[in-house]
Amino acid sequence: MSIDIKNCCYTACNAWLFVFSILISFGWFFLDGHIGINFSDEGFLWYGELAVLAGQIPIRDFQSYDPARYFWLAGWSYVFGEGIIAMRLSCVVFQCFGVFAGLLVVQRLSKNLWFLLGMTLLLCTWMHPRYKVFEQTVALVSIYAAVFLIDAPTLKRHFYIGILGGVVAMLGINHGAYHVFIFTTLICYLSWQKGFKVLVRLIATWVCGILLGYLPQILMMFFVSGFFEYVVIRTNEIFNKGTNLGIPVPWPWKVPIIYASIPRFFESFFYVAFPVFVIITIWLVWRKKQGGLKVQPELLACVIVTVAYSHYVYSRPDIIHLSHGAPALIIGCTALVFSIRRRGRLVSACALLAIIGISMTANAKQIPILKQIFFPSQTKHYTLNVRDELLTLPADQACIVASAILLNDMAGKNEVVFFAPHYPALYAITGRFSPTRFIYFIIQTPEEDAKSLAELKASNVRWALVESHLTDNREDLHFKNTNPLVFDYLIQNFEIVTIQPLPVTNVALRKKSP
Repeated sequence: MSIDIKNCCYTACNAWLFVFSILISFGWFFLDGHIGINFSDEGFLWYGELAVLAGQIPIRDFQSYDPARYFWLAGWSYVFGEGIIAMRLSCVVFQCFGVFAGLLVVQRLSKNLWFLLGMTLLLCTWMHPRYKVFEQTVALVSIYAAVFLIDAPTLKRHFYIGILGGVVAMLGINHGAYHVFIFTTLICYLSWQKGFKVLVRLIATWVCGILLGYLPQILMMFFVSGFFEYVVIRTNEIFNKGTNLGIPVPWPWKVPIIYASIPRFFESFFYVAFPVFVIITIWLVWRKKQGGLKVQPELLACVIVTVAYSHYVYSRPDIIHLSHGAPALIIGCTALVFSIRRRGRLVSACALLAIIGISMTANAKQIPILKQIFFPSQTKHYTLNVRDELLTLPADQACIVASAILLNDMAGKNEVVFFAPHYPALYAITGRFSPTRFIYFIIQTPEEDAKSLAELKASNVRWALVESHLTDNREDLHFKNTNPLVFDYLIQNFEIVTIQPLPVTNVALRKKSP
């Protein structure tokens, strides 16, 4: 009996990659998975998980992303529980797929275990915030899928890639759009000299895979009453209002070099790195094609994925959205270095350590354990019991949570409570559900404002907690300007209730007696 030594080594290396992915992902989670809370975006995800467990349908019954991520979290809740720490743990499980996929690409460049361990740490650094790891994971899996297709562009592989596209579209419509861009570009590139008939056959096979992968959501559109109608409404919302509030790009020359801004300063270099990497790589690919040389699959895959996810990064250039595209950029830059020079281990090791340091510094304010190290004066924490989990929160967040719990206790079990405009997490914390379909009021049309008002009146809201913080310091985004009808209704029909220790940027309200 002969033993395939090469295949055994490959399997052993992949096993190490899988171990690295799990150990560092979960190890990091156990360090700081209990610290802090994001009331808006993280609450948006947590609320959706609990709503699905209560039998509600995403998009139709409450404002949400596409359904798949909620079904993932709801399924894992039977293993981990329904608290926010349990939800984060479910996200970390999903994260492992992305880290592993990224390492499968990286190990094609070098199988040195120390190098792979460093890359694992680097990828996990960018897997923050945890409620957003679906985005990074899809980007990393897309890179591996592109390499998988480049290695052997068979009909079967085109079909498999299409199934992946349908699945990621159920995680987010934007991921479906990025998938179409990535693999339309790649399939056309790989089939350029094979003739039009071959190209049509490959694309048709890929599209059939997409339809199969997206079939669960297609069935929901046909058989879940009202779901298709709200998918159309949500799609129109995206096209009319976009998905993010734009902010200026923080170019390095615009960021002040003071201690508090050091993370932002290091972050700013990545916005320069994206276009530089894309231009250099496209030029290199063109030169190799002109010379009849083979283009490195990892490099080709990374540049296409990086271009697609650059849209996400620059749609709102902050550290959270940078995290969605940075892993693809980093793997691409690594592949670029290996394509140019394969020697100089010491230089490569130093470069890897430098990138890890830069990445951790850029993420210092969004990774809880790093924030405690770099900014200890900003991180006085209190431990609260939130849905049978011990959550360690900064003082300002602890005050809001404590106030919401007090308000919840003051309200009767059958009385409706309204949290606005950016507090979906408070519904989850208090075990309540929103009286309105919208749970995150950021940009509202007059029609949406009127509908929310009608829902408030119909549900007979008795209590409310309203935040007056200005998003991006923009007065037009104050709740009284985004939802004037709802705001006026609360002002005219509710009275202020004093709750300690509610922050001054929040107000608790109780409906006036007739």
